[in-house]
Amino acid sequence: HGDGGERNAAASARLIRTNPTTMNALEEVAVSCPYCGASFTLLLDLSQAPADYIEDCTVCCAPIEIMLRLNADATPELWLRRGDD
Repeated sequence: HGDGGERNAAASARLIRTNPTTMNALEEVAVSCPYCGASFTLLLDLSQAPADYIEDCTVCCAPIEIMLRLNADATPELWLRRGDD
């Protein structure tokens, strides 16, 4: 039985820039698992954007769909969602 409500399974991500004056191809991003809510860090290769891929949660091992895009000003945008939505 469903819960009868729609829920947004997208998790927000926050970029952690070690040197904000330099645009690196690799960026660490703090994210939260859309399944268990655990926080962990992803290492993103911004040179591959746009990219869609699956990465397992480091805590509950559930498959997370990851969508990486770059805005017009080269600011990365990241979306995470459950694979079962």
